[in-house]
Amino acid sequence: MANLVDKQCKDTVWLTPSKILDPVRTFFGEQIPFDPCTEPDNPTNAKSWLCQGGIEHQWYQDSLAMEGTFVNPPYGSAIKIWIEKINLESQMGVPIIALLPASRWEQKYWQDNVLSDTLKFMCLIRSRVSFLKPGGGIAKGNPYPSILYFYENQNRLWFRPKFYDCFKHLGLILCPQIVSRAPK
Repeated sequence: MANLVDKQCKDTVWLTPSKILDPVRTFFGEQIPFDPCTEPDNPTNAKSWLCQGGIEHQWYQDSLAMEGTFVNPPYGSAIKIWIEKINLESQMGVPIIALLPASRWEQKYWQDNVLSDTLKFMCLIRSRVSFLKPGGGIAKGNPYPSILYFYENQNRLWFRPKFYDCFKHLGLILCPQIVSRAPK
């Protein structure tokens, strides 16, 4: 029987590969301005970053975060807190690209936060992301497909062609429009 990875996500330190980071950097002007959820060696090479305290930090008060934020949160139990934070900060005006699993659509917290009114674009990544292990090497057995979500609340129309140009090689680009929500 194949040993799929721990679906409880006990090992949540998987680093983002350059296949994903390079187009994110291009989108933000060659360097990611802010990363609130990175590792001490900061593989994103963001101008400003946090390896702890990203949940407590007020991103919208950080001028670099307001230029653009990239988030690849842990996919374990903490993901609920991270997506709530992503939604809150995007509502405050922070443009955010978030790399998240393409699952949990049925969850209320997912529909309320990931599929928020500030969600402008999605890139349905073709094939599983080959995350990296700290110190090098590939983290084997990613059980989840991934989506890059782009949030912003200013409706800057120039983002549409730029997002498409930067991410079209990774997969299908969607511009979702939320038309109704289930009662709370």
